[in-house]
Amino acid sequence: MADKIYITDFMNMLFPDGSIPSKIDIQGRIRAGSYTVRDAIIEKLYKDGIGNFSAADIAKDSVSVENLESTFKSGGSGTPSGIYNYINRFKKVLDKPYFEVFKISPEETAMDIAKLEGKTTAYTDVKSKHQNLDNITKASYQSAGVDMPRNIVVVPQPAAKSRAEVGRYPKLAGAWQSITEAAGKMSQDEQFGPKTSAAFLFHNTNPMRIKDLMEFTIDSEAAIRGDKGISRPYLRELQTGEFELGLIANNGRKKKHFNSFILDEAQVNIIKPHYDAAMSEYNQKKAYLAVEGNTLDSYNAEFKDRIKYPNGQIFKSISNNYGPAIRQHFKPLIESYQSVVTGVSGGEIVRKLQSTLLRSEFGDTIAKYFTSHTPISQDIMRKHYAEQGTLRDPTVNLHAPDDIVNVHTKKYLNIVGQALKEGDVNAILIRSGLPAGKNKIPVNVQIGTTDAPIPYTPEEIQKNQELADATRERNIAENKAAKIEADDRATTAATNRANKIQEFASQNNLTYAQAEQRLFPEKRGRPSKEAAGTNQAADSDFLDDIAKEHNIDKKSLIGKTIDEIGDIIEKAGKAAKTIAPFVGPAGVAYGVGNVLYSGKEAFADIPPEEQTMPTKVVRGAAELFGKDPEAAVMGARVIEEAVSPIPATGFPRKDEEVIPFGEAMSEQIEDLFPEDFNIGGIRGTF
Repeated sequence: MADKIYITDFMNMLFPDGSIPSKIDIQGRIRAGSYTVRDAIIEKLYKDGIGNFSAADIAKDSVSVENLESTFKSGGSGTPSGIYNYINRFKKVLDKPYFEVFKISPEETAMDIAKLEGKTTAYTDVKSKHQNLDNITKASYQSAGVDMPRNIVVVPQPAAKSRAEVGRYPKLAGAWQSITEAAGKMSQDEQFGPKTSAAFLFHNTNPMRIKDLMEFTIDSEAAIRGDKGISRPYLRELQTGEFELGLIANNGRKKKHFNSFILDEAQVNIIKPHYDAAMSEYNQKKAYLAVEGNTLDSYNAEFKDRIKYPNGQIFKSISNNYGPAIRQHFKPLIESYQSVVTGVSGGEIVRKLQSTLLRSEFGDTIAKYFTSHTPISQDIMRKHYAEQGTLRDPTVNLHAPDDIVNVHTKKYLNIVGQALKEGDVNAILIRSGLPAGKNKIPVNVQIGTTDAPIPYTPEEIQKNQELADATRERNIAENKAAKIEADDRATTAATNRANKIQEFASQNNLTYAQAEQRLFPEKRGRPSKEAAGTNQAADSDFLDDIAKEHNIDKKSLIGKTIDEIGDIIEKAGKAAKTIAPFVGPAGVAYGVGNVLYSGKEAFADIPPEEQTMPTKVVRGAAELFGKDPEAAVMGARVIEEAVSPIPATGFPRKDEEVIPFGEAMSEQIEDLFPEDFNIGGIRGTF
């Protein structure tokens, strides 16, 4: 679908005379009592900014695009689609007095707007838009020195679901024993390798957001440019020899803070081999682009099969393997503890586990610094950071001893070393089968933090190598044994499947292929759950399962065909639960019609960069058919909540943190189907 052109609507609908009123102009209208809905939306533009117009917009009217972005400041939270939703929703009342349209009751406002367009049901998004514009209007009235004629409306929001797990994590010693053991197995697993292991270990030393872990880069331009305008953390080596991971710019990050920090020596040891490799590739890229006629597009085309660090991102290439590696190698270890939390769903478990451990050692405030939920204090900013809290002056000799993350990283790793009964922090690398670096990081029980690194002696280097080699050999052997066991299970499952098909074929006078289709019908390009046949005796266990799962009398299923059983399930009102979790985004978009205008108002004003793919698909489908996009997403969420067994959502509310949908779904797939089960179609294989 071609990019929607917004600039024409902006200029024709919001600025029909071609001029953009200033904030002073609007304040004048407030004092004169002529403040309109159009003024409120323009004030929203001044508040949120506007940017990221598409190439189609620029091609259509580059002058107006430049004018809007320069007037309202590009790089804020405002987006063309987001502002357009306001313009389009209130297009029939733009010139009406604000308080004539937006009454004290959001419900009344929503109904009035609907009636103007000949609708009999209110638009649910009007309520949240009403509240947002009320807040903006109040600030505008205050700036104008005028009392707002009424109080702002407050639309109750549903309480966000807690993401806290039920159960307990293992204590620090047990947790880190499991971490290093899992990292070691990852490093010697052909599917994952040392880079995935390094990412997992590095993440456990600083539980940053998974997106930041996977996207931090050595390329300063890529760091500023980011993904869809959202800046990435930048890893660089300072003139002091230290490594810093931090933000050059804070573009589009909003609440997604990132607290810059200097890497501890152990963290450097974990990441240095990959930093060096990435830097080598980056320098080759720069040399290529320095040749006249070469472009970034030609580089990507020519080197696409050789690029291991896209945009200079250390761990981007393993992002699809990160969650599966954790589920495969870490999940069995952590869930072996009695009463421990069970829902290990990929990289999210690292933030949860380490937040808990850091909180237990240092309290809530320090834990928040590590997870970047709290910006660094202004005092520390002024003392130790460059402008806007970004990267520091690279010429300083040493960084301040009171840098919160740095100080507590050293303390934390010292505690980890003590818990593992090691005298060297690098033991976490050696236990993980990774190179330990050149310097020993002594654990100091007395002062509660590590001593200054000292070079290893030749004897210590040899011992570290022997331990690392022994760890690698053990992990190779254990991975091989686990694979053999998995292959044996798969072979047994395949044999049992074949025997069952053959038995069913004989009992029902069918060919093998006919019996296979009856028992395991292919739907939408992928195998479905085992289906019942026409003979009760041949499929008794399956009929038991169907009857129990859907609360149906088993007797009604005996002797029925597959299609007939499907009809019985559907009539019982249970079919949606079986089907819904595996329907693609387009199918979900199609299914929301009957609930399009019902539910809650928490899906408006979510910037495109924070929208999930299912959300974008549903919104796009709604816009295509002239429906309310926020209502469509809300409807999809209503259906999802009603029928999906997956403990995640593809349609999050505004500011609602959720478990990544793919990870949570993979978890359920593992519980429902054999290991060799493949989901094809639009979602691919988990």
